[in-house]
Amino acid sequence: MRSQESEDLRAYRDKLQAYTTEELEDIYFRVHVLRHPLRYNLVRRELESRSLRPQPPREMAIRRDGLRSWLAARPALTCRPLLFALVFAMLLFTITAAAAFLLLLPIWLFAMPLHFLGFETALVYLVCAPVPPILAAGLGGKLGGRGIYGVFVLMGVVAGLLLFNATGAPSAIIQSAFRHATGGGGPSFGGF
Repeated sequence: MRSQESEDLRAYRDKLQAYTTEELEDIYFRVHVLRHPLRYNLVRRELESRSLRPQPPREMAIRRDGLRSWLAARPALTCRPLLFALVFAMLLFTITAAAAFLLLLPIWLFAMPLHFLGFETALVYLVCAPVPPILAAGLGGKLGGRGIYGVFVLMGVVAGLLLFNATGAPSAIIQSAFRHATGGGGPSFGGF
């Protein structure tokens, strides 16, 4: 059985040597690393022996490079740099604002509809509250919001925080914490 596998791998290696560079790159991006680790290594070695660094297909490159490269693939925006900058900044702002708001929604869910309020839960909310803005800012950075565009990422995070504040959850949490801390409140969790 072992000799059959080694013969198959030798035949596969010989086949790889006959392929063109484009065919070899195509195989490199299509071979399943977990199902066929030996074949993947053979393809990688063949690429290295040819001193090649495979370039990912366009759809893979867009995901890796972020929002900027996705927009750069749009012909209407590439020939108008000012429009490109405006659209890119507005998308960064919108995405980071939505991310910050959506990541803060679990706090609203527990505080408002489920009535998990009180001094102890306010401390938990206080500890958890910085995480969503940090994650949203990180997302904006991953999408390409660096340099001057970092200002739009920051404004998006602030807008998400302001939207969350408009839900009334922060004031309800603070009021319940003070009420329970001064002894004027009943049991925690809204009377459950």
